[in-house]
Amino acid sequence: MKSISKMVLVAVVLGAGCSKHDGTRAQGKGGMVPQALLDGAPGAVANLSEILISVNDAVLTRGEALRQMDLRLGSSPPPEMPADRVVMIRNKVLSKVIDDFVKRELLLQEARRLQITASEAEIEGALRLIRKRTPEGRDPKGILADGPAGSDSLRNEVITGLHIEKLLAISLPSASDPTEADISAFIAQHAERLRRPEQPDAPVDRAKVKLLLKQQARAEAVAKYVKTLQKKAEIKHSATVHAPIEK
Repeated sequence: MKSISKMVLVAVVLGAGCSKHDGTRAQGKGGMVPQALLDGAPGAVANLSEILISVNDAVLTRGEALRQMDLRLGSSPPPEMPADRVVMIRNKVLSKVIDDFVKRELLLQEARRLQITASEAEIEGALRLIRKRTPEGRDPKGILADGPAGSDSLRNEVITGLHIEKLLAISLPSASDPTEADISAFIAQHAERLRRPEQPDAPVDRAKVKLLLKQQARAEAVAKYVKTLQKKAEIKHSATVHAPIEK
């Protein structure tokens, strides 16, 4: 169970809280979601059940995407914030909601195709770990309090995370450790950002840089794998979300 934390992180990073058939997904780099979709301006489609995007048989509706966006934003913007800035932020968050849905569904559907499962012991172990790391009186980070299954939402997200992490474990090669030369080069390139302002002369923690480089390599490998799944999937998006999906 040493990789439980990574498994659970997968679910959180890829959009924890999306419902089984009401998710969201996405667009290519630099894609923009029309303002009408974001703020209900004239010309917006009023039907919240409108499908924004589908990944094979899983769909993300307009209503669910906006709900996810609001949950991620957490609160209303300050009244002094310029309107165009509010729109830009909402646009960016909604785009991320959609993108996360596509990645999540592509991975989860592939895990189902390969009949990957999680044991009850794995599920309970992951739940214990999450609860242990969650401050008392607070909901686990990334898990929606108003999920469709109530208290089962956390359990469902843990199962999703386990399935995806197991898929990645068997589908991706083990990442090799960065060399000392790689670590030194990274430190030299990002020295100012890596050093603490209060301790400018303190040496950079090479172990942390090594971990960071491994995480970056892992993220790049996952991104490439998702692209291979994307090429085989049937992805359709509404004209409302006019940014094409890159393949």
